[in-house]
Amino acid sequence: MRKIYRFALAFTLIGASLSLQSCEDYFDLHENPNLVSNPPLNAMLSTTTHKTGLNSQRIAATTAFYVQYLASPVAGNATDTYQEVDLTGTWDAIYLAMADIQDMKQKGMEEGATDYVGVANIMMAYHLNLIVDHWGDAPYTQAFDNTTLTPRFDSSQDLYAEALRLLDEGIAELNKTDSRIPLRAADDLIHGGNKTQWIRTANAFKARMLNKVSKLPSYDPTAVLTAVDNSYQSNADDAEMEVFEVRNPWAQVAISNTQLVLGGWLSEQFVDHLNGTTYGVFDPRLPRITEPTDPKFSIDPYIGTPNGVATWVQEVTRIVMRYISPSLPH
Repeated sequence: MRKIYRFALAFTLIGASLSLQSCEDYFDLHENPNLVSNPPLNAMLSTTTHKTGLNSQRIAATTAFYVQYLASPVAGNATDTYQEVDLTGTWDAIYLAMADIQDMKQKGMEEGATDYVGVANIMMAYHLNLIVDHWGDAPYTQAFDNTTLTPRFDSSQDLYAEALRLLDEGIAELNKTDSRIPLRAADDLIHGGNKTQWIRTANAFKARMLNKVSKLPSYDPTAVLTAVDNSYQSNADDAEMEVFEVRNPWAQVAISNTQLVLGGWLSEQFVDHLNGTTYGVFDPRLPRITEPTDPKFSIDPYIGTPNGVATWVQEVTRIVMRYISPSLPH
């Protein structure tokens, strides 16, 4: 009986060992089977241009309150009242896009696709600008090499210089005529594969960046004007994205407002800049941006929302009071 017991125990231990070994092999995955390990360049271009457009909106949805283009009718809105806000989601979205852009650039270099390298450089420079303008110092040189979980933060000055270098490099790559894989219109969601428009966009970014240092000794107004001359020639050159799974995220803000999920109202400062109150000149774009106020409630056809103080009750009261007594101040 003891021998039988020993044999049974031995077989049990051997079976357990093999089972554990098989489990280790099963879960020891170096690649995610749910991801495409080697995507083609055209798919990478669609992904990166789509993410770039969405990140532009994500940043604007925050900064529009800080520069008072938008206001909230809810007094507790943290962004509109300059409280601490959590922008982790925006940070993550930007770095995920930058990682994809870096991968596209690397693959483009390996395959001799200079067009893709040029576009990657321009989009990377744009994202670096978003990072610097929002957070200042940030990881970059060690951010995508997978050697550390705590990459070094580069200074905002170094990131600014790197963005300018990337723009110049991107322009140079796009000016080459020997790209082994040309851009395809269907895959480029920003410029439809138009190299000339990408070069003009790069110069537009460059002009903006060079103008940021207008208070520093390094400021070169001639370089700014040269970049402007080489940038957009008409609205047809604009960098824009019109491809969404459901709808434009700005349209979602408007739809949310109709459902009383309030936010993203036009600021009083912004409207007064356009309706003639601030500068004495009516901007013809205003009727294309918003609809006039019902004349039953206000003698002013266009009224914005005060920043940082309004609730929807206060806003309605203000409009009614101005209708009753037109002499009341804004």
